[in-house]
Amino acid sequence: MTTVNRFISLTFIGLCYCSTLSAGTEVKWKNVKDPILGDALFHLYQDQNFSGIIQLSADQQLGRVKLQKEEAELALTMLNLSYGLHREAASDMVTLQKRGNVNKDISNHIWFYIAKIRYQRGYFAMAESALSQITGALPWELEQDLQLFMALLLMDRGEFSPASKVLGQIKGNTGAVPFARFNSAVSLVQNEEMEEALAALQQVSEIEFRTEQEKYLRDRANIYLGYYQLLEEENPEKAISYFEKVHLFGVESNEALLGLGWAHYALDQYEPALVAWSELTTRNTSDPNVQEAMIAVPFTLAKNESFTRSADLYNLALEAFNHEIKSIESTIQSVIKGAFFDKLLTDISEGEKGWNGDVYTLPKSSESYYFTQMLARHDYQEALKNYRDLRYLQNRLTEWRRDLATFDDTNHYWIDNLLNRAKEFSQQQFTKTAQELKDTRTQFMAQLAAIEANRDAMALASSKELRQLARVVELKASLELGASNNPKAQQQRRQLSLLERQILWDIHSKFSSRLRKAKLDLDEVVNTVSQTTQRHQALTTLAQDAVTHARTFDGKIGRLNGKINALQPKIADAIEETEAHLINIAVFALEERRTQLEAFIAQVSFSVGVSYDGKR
Repeated sequence: MTTVNRFISLTFIGLCYCSTLSAGTEVKWKNVKDPILGDALFHLYQDQNFSGIIQLSADQQLGRVKLQKEEAELALTMLNLSYGLHREAASDMVTLQKRGNVNKDISNHIWFYIAKIRYQRGYFAMAESALSQITGALPWELEQDLQLFMALLLMDRGEFSPASKVLGQIKGNTGAVPFARFNSAVSLVQNEEMEEALAALQQVSEIEFRTEQEKYLRDRANIYLGYYQLLEEENPEKAISYFEKVHLFGVESNEALLGLGWAHYALDQYEPALVAWSELTTRNTSDPNVQEAMIAVPFTLAKNESFTRSADLYNLALEAFNHEIKSIESTIQSVIKGAFFDKLLTDISEGEKGWNGDVYTLPKSSESYYFTQMLARHDYQEALKNYRDLRYLQNRLTEWRRDLATFDDTNHYWIDNLLNRAKEFSQQQFTKTAQELKDTRTQFMAQLAAIEANRDAMALASSKELRQLARVVELKASLELGASNNPKAQQQRRQLSLLERQILWDIHSKFSSRLRKAKLDLDEVVNTVSQTTQRHQALTTLAQDAVTHARTFDGKIGRLNGKINALQPKIADAIEETEAHLINIAVFALEERRTQLEAFIAQVSFSVGVSYDGKR
């Protein structure tokens, strides 16, 4: 077996130490009086960015924002930014700055956030343009971040010497410093200034880390220094000291264990080498470091003439590698069919958050391991986010189309309901009834005139009075029939006569007042008929207007359906293109893995033969 043959490359590491910015944290929102603004901020801080943009934009178009219009514009800018719509956010910021509606500190934070999004999407020129909008004195940590960012842009252009100068100015105890030192080492390596590069990496390898990102950075620096000492300086003892600093279960631990084994091997310390590699072989066999260790262990055993054990382990490695190739081929087929991305994006609802949505949480499956390294690349992250967001938008359009169908059904239900109600208020029937009431009133007025002329008080007597009078007359008649002359009967006749006269007196005394009331009641009938006529006309007009208004929704719903119909094929095409891009990247990486495994298999097959020869 050949000696260690590894190429360690430094990569730019910059903005990963910044926690995911939440656009809006820079603004101290006080005295939020407008409920529309409050609703927008709720969406912003709940990471409901897509819904917040839709709702606030609609509220602004419909003129619902009454109290805090300028603050609402700033909230919309931040929602756009959190969702990843950097062009819209930049345009909004330019408008707000021209009007002087946003202070400089908030403006600087937002432009920095815009630049970060553009950088991670590979729009380096646009990122520089956003950084150029940052002016004036900055908070110390933001100034450090800005310097690091500018250095990264210089490095992306291949201007490593200017980048080193900028990175050298980043000092102090901020989170940017370790990243500045690491990237300074990158620039120095590119300029072949190895002594200075190693010194910068040495500083990073000794940092007291406070975050997981700084821990990863320290481990990465120690791995580079370890392999540099092992391969370039041929100083395995010093290499061991660096490898041993790497955390045993950190992200970089597999690479460190492999290097540690080779460093001990270079010193003919086979037992410590086997300890490191044996630990490594217990880990995920999809990792190339683990695969190399699975070859290194039997190779070392063969050096110690443990040929039987060596041959057995070579055969186990062959079995594992062949299984891994089948797994890779299965994953390639799954990726080509597009089925894998449905498994990969288990929660498309993260598309509600947009750019802040998580794409790093992989489902638990053997296939997921192959994508861990790809997800470390900004281009793959952004492509996967775009794919997820497009799928989410596709689902939302389908929901909106279904909602529009419901709105359309509801609208037509109310149109039919209003038309049926309108039929119940027939104008012809109502006019006939009103005229009959007027004719009746005319007849009553003529009767009242006759009553008044004849002073016919009895005509205005109440039914109660007429019943009482009739009863008195009936009783008097019964007494007359008895023709009794006894004192008691005579007394009763006198009492009935008095009662009759009292009733007649009441009827005649109230004649004038009753006549006036009857005339007023008839006038009230006329007023009621007139008011009812007006109300009927208003109700008829209202029903007609409501039907007309409801029918305007037919056009709106039709136009919205047309927009959805136009967008759906475009989104489908975009999904297809993005999926094809993701497939190409994934298949290329997987095929590289397969090629590497095939090389391992060829090497192991040869080594198995050597082991069997040794046994004989």
